[in-house]
Amino acid sequence: MHCQAVVGGGLTTAFSLAQQGFDKMTKYRLYVDEVGDTGLKRVNHLDHRFLSLTGVIAESDYVRRRIHPELEAIKVRYFDSHPDEPVVLHRREMVNGRRPFQALADMETRAAFDNELLGLLSEWDCPVITVLSHTDFGELGSNADAKAIVPSRSFQLAVH
Repeated sequence: MHCQAVVGGGLTTAFSLAQQGFDKMTKYRLYVDEVGDTGLKRVNHLDHRFLSLTGVIAESDYVRRRIHPELEAIKVRYFDSHPDEPVVLHRREMVNGRRPFQALADMETRAAFDNELLGLLSEWDCPVITVLSHTDFGELGSNADAKAIVPSRSFQLAVH
């Protein structure tokens, strides 16, 4: 079921699920989250110029058997996650080592966590779809570095 492609120019070029090995009789879960700034107030800052929507598609049974237990185990190991108060992985809090991610303030712990999480992500059999949107093209000015990172269209679709 692994699929690899990068598609530019719009969602109209989206792939067929059947062509990617999806069975229409199997139940799937789609997890979607966003990173970035949806407003146009801070587009002059490169940190806030992009919005990314990412989705992970996985068979429901595969989530139950493999992804959920492995992800919960890593959250328990590093962040003392508890079933009554499960830890939700939020990028901003993780990067800044904010509660409950204080353990990531230690660089050795952060490296171990990153390696373990990236290892799991590379082992799991589920496609990841990301749409990257550049929030404003008119404000780029003469910054050559900024122009170099802007996609040729206002959004890109990547499938892995």
